[in-house]
Amino acid sequence: MKRCFLLLLILLCFSLLFVACDEPTETSDSAAASSDLQDSQDSEAGTSEESTAETTTEAPSLENDIYAQAGLALAQQTCANYYDLRTHRLVTSLTDRGDAVIWGVASYIEMLADAYRAYPDDPVIQRYYLDVLNQCLPRYKVSDATINAPGGIFEHISYYNAGKGGKGDFYYDDNAWIGLQLFNAYELLGDKKYLDLAEEVLAFLWTGWDMRGGGGIYWDKTFGGKGTCTNGPAGLCFSLGYLATQNETYLEHAKDIYDFEYKILRDEKGLYAEGLEGDWHSKKPWRAAYDQGTMVASAAMLYAITEDEAYFTSMKQTAAACTTLLFKNMGSGKYVMNNNPIFKSWCVGWAVRGEMLAAKYGANNLSKSFFSRLSQVLDETLKTKDENGQYDPYFCSGTGEGNWWTDPNSFDTDILQPCGVAIVLVMTGLYRVNLSALPSK
Repeated sequence: MKRCFLLLLILLCFSLLFVACDEPTETSDSAAASSDLQDSQDSEAGTSEESTAETTTEAPSLENDIYAQAGLALAQQTCANYYDLRTHRLVTSLTDRGDAVIWGVASYIEMLADAYRAYPDDPVIQRYYLDVLNQCLPRYKVSDATINAPGGIFEHISYYNAGKGGKGDFYYDDNAWIGLQLFNAYELLGDKKYLDLAEEVLAFLWTGWDMRGGGGIYWDKTFGGKGTCTNGPAGLCFSLGYLATQNETYLEHAKDIYDFEYKILRDEKGLYAEGLEGDWHSKKPWRAAYDQGTMVASAAMLYAITEDEAYFTSMKQTAAACTTLLFKNMGSGKYVMNNNPIFKSWCVGWAVRGEMLAAKYGANNLSKSFFSRLSQVLDETLKTKDENGQYDPYFCSGTGEGNWWTDPNSFDTDILQPCGVAIVLVMTGLYRVNLSALPSK
């Protein structure tokens, strides 16, 4: 397949958004009447709910979308608050000025990638995006290592450690998040060095695969458990690797990872458990927002690649269940964020990313329901801006280390928090501008 078509596929399948519909088909907004699964499933039938109405009479664009604009401003402020261009350092939080762990670096790069897609000419975003990719990220890299894993001994492997300079331990999920951002960088910047680095991550990720517990990639170097937090993003990495290279082995790995998740960690509602314990029988009971998002995205991407309707059906069911999981029905058409599955605002960002892919690939009535509720939540969240330019990272749910409603100065300022809020705001704007008019299957 020609290189230009491959890049277009990556754009459509992962970035989701940025080819507007020439002739959008009108669809009714979907229903949201109760707090159980039927609540979201009814939305696919096309009954009415509050729409994600634009707050302006102008033609929809990112320049007049309140969420996208707030997200851009927050991304810029996060750069100023957390990243030093002179030393190329990202700090942990506003109070802990030590180096961020690699998970935080991945979330920061992800925030910048989303802002860059939406506002590619913004000089602040450009400068910080290139600096963190080329100056900060390499300081976490370990090269030419040997991995002694249950699946075998692997030599000449490169990966990213939790701490700067190769310090700490490696985590497979952290490396999957980095791999996704390297594929993003290849797509957005067109430099093959990022694809080469991403393929190094793929080689590392597969050292964590074996068939104990039915398959799957381990969480960390202790090889004691396997979870959706690892396998969801890892499966996406392999799908992107296939799209970028046409390497059939990558596609087979993506399918294998998805099958493990579907058979072992998925429940009857379509929700995915956080993980499989080391006894290979017990499942962690938590159904985290980001786990659902990565699995919606995984199903959507495999559907786009293979056109297998089974992936579409799975995508739709999990997208519906995720909507019910994430929002609490307060009655009279009012929704708030459910505190149980939030964890960090960055985790909500991945739920949003999954819902956008669901819209892109034919389940937009479900996505309309999701974004209608999310808009209510964001309207309240935008009222919580503090002196550091940050918003309540728990979206006014009253959970977490800080609760703006009782103590406006008590925000949890871990780097993942402002990154997550900025991601959610920018992506919500992108949905409203580019995807909200898509038809549903």
